[in-house]
Amino acid sequence: MSDTSGRIVGQVAEDIGVEADDICSCIITSGAVTLQQSLVLNLEDQVRWAMESELATATIAPDMLSYIYPAPLDAVDPDRVTLIR
Repeated sequence: MSDTSGRIVGQVAEDIGVEADDICSCIITSGAVTLQQSLVLNLEDQVRWAMESELATATIAPDMLSYIYPAPLDAVDPDRVTLIR
């Protein structure tokens, strides 16, 4: 199997309208699709920053894990999901 992570990063970046260099390595891991706990921690940090900077109107941070649906990847290869649930 060839490593297509560069192509995948490029496609994701294009789809969400950012530069490929701005895609966090916790989102796309070279050679494999994974859902890592670091993704949730990163999202929580961003929400906390937005709230502290008064860029978000929420007063209570949302449960970021509730926005992630790991079931499809769990079904294919549960070892690739390291989310603490």
